[in-house]
Amino acid sequence: MYPELFSIRNFTIHSYYVLWIVALVTAFLWTYKRGIQYYGIPPSKMWHLLGMVALGIIAGICTGMGIHLGREAVFQDPLSILHFWKGGMSSYYSFIGGCCFAFFYIFRTKLSLWRVAESASLPSAALMAIGRWGCFLNGCCGGIPTSHLWGVRFAIDPEALIRHPTQLYYSFGALAILLALQWIEFRLGEGERFVKAAFLWPLFLILWGFLRIFVDPLRIDWYLSGIEASHRGSFSMVIVGGIWLSYSCWKLIRKIYD
Repeated sequence: MYPELFSIRNFTIHSYYVLWIVALVTAFLWTYKRGIQYYGIPPSKMWHLLGMVALGIIAGICTGMGIHLGREAVFQDPLSILHFWKGGMSSYYSFIGGCCFAFFYIFRTKLSLWRVAESASLPSAALMAIGRWGCFLNGCCGGIPTSHLWGVRFAIDPEALIRHPTQLYYSFGALAILLALQWIEFRLGEGERFVKAAFLWPLFLILWGFLRIFVDPLRIDWYLSGIEASHRGSFSMVIVGGIWLSYSCWKLIRKIYD
């Protein structure tokens, strides 16, 4: 579509990076506000936590780049894992990296896991809803050919076929998840709850995992590479979210009958 927004001399501003940066900043600031305003997390700890998450995201991106380039290429040029503009960036590796660094900080500082998780739930959905427009404008993550009216012809497609706009499926799906979580949070109440447990975050994991499971097979790279690690990650998200949500519901039921 519009992979390049504009250029300043020899420096090109890419829509992909602009949209994902906007998405990340929005998610970080919203998580910070929710953490201190609704869930009682000290501002200093929220800043430190978000800093750790940012480092985790960078580490996850570098890991994804290393896997994309291959062992030999990385050994020959270790700094190549920082060449993000050459492809290989994956939302799954950055997501896993951010979560791992966050968990490390949470358990080291003894922060309340459920409060942090609930703070990040809605912003995570917003992150995907905004960021996937960067993929759409860039033309990456495109879908298989379709005859539907909403099909799109991407500028970078050498075959110039009408394809599924899978990026928008992700974006609108994430927006629907965001609205659903917002309604559930309104019903549960923010901050002081009847039971101290996470419900929104595991629901996000479940719903986003299912969305990826259903949309991923429509992507062209699905047929080029078969079952990817990212798709196995989708099932893992659903399983982890299901176990976590079951535990939270068990705590709720136990609280009711105690």
